[in-house]
Amino acid sequence: MNYVITVLLGAVIAFIASIPVGAVNMAVVAATLNKGRKSAFMIGIGGIIVEAIYCAVPLFSLSFNPNENSLLVKIIYMASIPLLLGLGIYTIITRKRAAIKAVRQTHTSKAGNEILYGILLCATNPMVLLFWAGITTTLTAWGWLGESTSILFAFLAGVPVGTFMLYYLFIVIAHRKKRNIGLATRAKINAVVGVIFLLLAAYLAINYVVKFMIT
Repeated sequence: MNYVITVLLGAVIAFIASIPVGAVNMAVVAATLNKGRKSAFMIGIGGIIVEAIYCAVPLFSLSFNPNENSLLVKIIYMASIPLLLGLGIYTIITRKRAAIKAVRQTHTSKAGNEILYGILLCATNPMVLLFWAGITTTLTAWGWLGESTSILFAFLAGVPVGTFMLYYLFIVIAHRKKRNIGLATRAKINAVVGVIFLLLAAYLAINYVVKFMIT
């Protein structure tokens, strides 16, 4: 019974942690509207893979406990800022073209490309790694995880489940609304997604300057 509870714990934490607006969430919604559910699921799978890895590393190696001043986190920051900036600009520039393709059903991207897209979006978010490092350390300190390998694997097994459920919820809602969304509205939604990418890039850039260059 402890294993079931631990899996549910991992799923609930992953679900809640993925709710705030993020690059993968926005990409999943945009892909559902512009390219269809399959593309959105592939992007989600990419994000889930990284989410599980970022959880597994501190979970099974508490000696590896990255903090905001670690070199790895700095590298992730430096990679994420230009990536989100480029994606934001590209999404805004191509917002109308993407909407037209969605209506004409001319999208032919390969699944591998979509998975890689999801991987890059999630991997270059330093907050994901820091979050799971903090959560696993805290739960271990509270005695909720312990040192049993089977318990740790049970917790890890719940993480992709919780993340998938949230992405699935986004995809279902976006797909239902898709039928009632016209070409102009889709283009505006694409522009909003692009702006969110730019805002995330700006937030990370400001965060980087404050944490690493001023202090």
